[in-house]
Amino acid sequence: MELSIEVLKDRQFLHDFRCGVPAMDRFIQDGLYLSVLHHYCQAYIVKLGEEVIALFALSFDSLDLDEDDKNDLMTGISVADPPY
Repeated sequence: MELSIEVLKDRQFLHDFRCGVPAMDRFIQDGLYLSVLHHYCQAYIVKLGEEVIALFALSFDSLDLDEDDKNDLMTGISVADPPY
């Protein structure tokens, strides 16, 4: 079987989607479609043969990082306190 990636065109797939995490299910069923509809992102499905095995979205946004930000990302240094 071959993997394929397709633009999500059928909203019904989102309505029927269940990952087992209620908050994520609600977002995918309602919020993701609205994000696609309002052009905030594009959603895709990954299929193995005819079976949908994954869903992902790419945002139409970007981050503007200065040199310090880039260095922090590369070294893992954060000025924020670690969460407790």
